[in-house]
Amino acid sequence: MNDRSDMLGRDFDDLCSSGTVVGPVAAEHIDRAERELGLTFPQEYSEFLRKYGALVANGLELYGLPPIADDGPPMWTDVVSMTLELRRYGQIDESMVWLMPFSEDGMGSYFCMDVRCVAEPDIWAIGPGVQQVVCKGLQRFAFDWLAGRIVL
Repeated sequence: MNDRSDMLGRDFDDLCSSGTVVGPVAAEHIDRAERELGLTFPQEYSEFLRKYGALVANGLELYGLPPIADDGPPMWTDVVSMTLELRRYGQIDESMVWLMPFSEDGMGSYFCMDVRCVAEPDIWAIGPGVQQVVCKGLQRFAFDWLAGRIVL
């Protein structure tokens, strides 16, 4: 890791600490989610799950692996449920099952990681009239989104 990525990591930890999280998530839960989806999470996302579970901060939601709530509607978006739903309804094309949604813009577009890249995945925007790479990496996405640098 270089100084720039170390600083981004510290800034991301600060963002997560300022928001609301549900983690950490146990390795067994992460392994089960990967098996259910038939993919391997990129390293950066696995670390996020292990440390934070899911995040809501400053108007940004990052899907995760929240515990199952029996007492009302869920507060968190489950990455497994959302991925399976978008596949089932064709919003993630069968030819692109390597995309895993982890956030959305609230206007019908989803942000997805290209899970074929373990180190720093491409982040795609998928939605009505949109199918493009917007940046690289989960942490970079978070800061670009919050700064308004991702425009669809």
